Amino acid sequence: MRPALPELPLFFRALRPRAARAFLSVLGIGAAALLVLVLLGARRSLETGVVAIAGPPDLDLWIAPRGTDNLVRASGSLPPDAPKAARAIAGVARADPVLRTFVTVEAGGRERRHATLLALGVRGPDGLAGPAHLVAGRRPSGLVEVALDRAAAFRLGVRLGDPVLAGGRPAIVVGLTRDTNLLATQVLFFDLAAVDDLEPASFVAVRLVPAADASSVARQLEGALPGTEVFTRANFVKASLKEATSGFRPLLVLVSALGLAVATALVALLLQGLVEDRRPDVAVLLAMGSPPASLAGALVAHAARLAAAGSVAGAALVPLLALALDRLAPTVELSSHVADAFVVLLLFVAAGAAGGLVPLARLLRVEPVEAFRP
Repeated sequence: MRPALPELPLFFRALRPRAARAFLSVLGIGAAALLVLVLLGARRSLETGVVAIAGPPDLDLWIAPRGTDNLVRASGSLPPDAPKAARAIAGVARADPVLRTFVTVEAGGRERRHATLLALGVRGPDGLAGPAHLVAGRRPSGLVEVALDRAAAFRLGVRLGDPVLAGGRPAIVVGLTRDTNLLATQVLFFDLAAVDDLEPASFVAVRLVPAADASSVARQLEGALPGTEVFTRANFVKASLKEATSGFRPLLVLVSALGLAVATALVALLLQGLVEDRRPDVAVLLAMGSPPASLAGALVAHAARLAAAGSVAGAALVPLLALALDRLAPTVELSSHVADAFVVLLLFVAAGAAGGLVPLARLLRVEPVEAFRP
């Protein structure tokens, strides 16, 4: 007859890990969680930037030259009268030209700094497709005003009100934007008044009247403007995001996957070592007749508790790290998401549970007394 299960306090006390090793394990798990969440956060920040630039909430449709479906790598231009023709379509409340180009910005005194930025020209300070989020200043208005992404301002060493040379023309920084950092480059906004009125637009941003059907208006626009394609905001954002990440998406996915795999393996090894430290106590409980299922449940509970504590600690550090980077090095942005933290928590808890069960599985294959041998 199998002996009764030992008293629960003795049972859990025997399996409780030593405080120092438990603390170090939680610390290691937290560091692993922080690493994975930083990788995922950097990837999400790029997505946030593309959505803010290509999908501002003040527009519904994008009119683009045929063959162009994104804002990142545009080619061709629209006829100068495209905005006027778009405004004549029923259901269109507003249609503004948008000029997209790349421009070299210079700043500084004797030590000049240079940055090549994605420049977007919009109509006036309230034009569609302008900067959605300003952290300081205002939208540009007139010939000599620009708004810079704050990461670009950091790279150039300029502040609000400082002079710069944008494409060889003198300008004043009147606004600093956020969520306009595409990692490889940042965005500059300028007023289309700075260029010739006859300059053909790269796109036309369209806002519809509240009751208008977007699909119907899009078909009418394509019929009225030969050689163009019309995209809903969602489709344009999707294509722009695909293009923005096409060059390094495989690298981002690979680094994120490797980081997650290495971190998961580290968690399993840490918790396996923690349970191995209590190997003699587990052997004693087995010798006293403790059911293996009960031991397994207790081990899983302890390992899961430590993995969860480390994961939560790592997730809690992400906003603090993002805040520090925001102030000290805004070129690196982190966009954390609860879903990422939840996935990391589940994976680490599962890895910890698996790591905790390995020593028990080995003990079940040998006589309990063997566990006391060095």
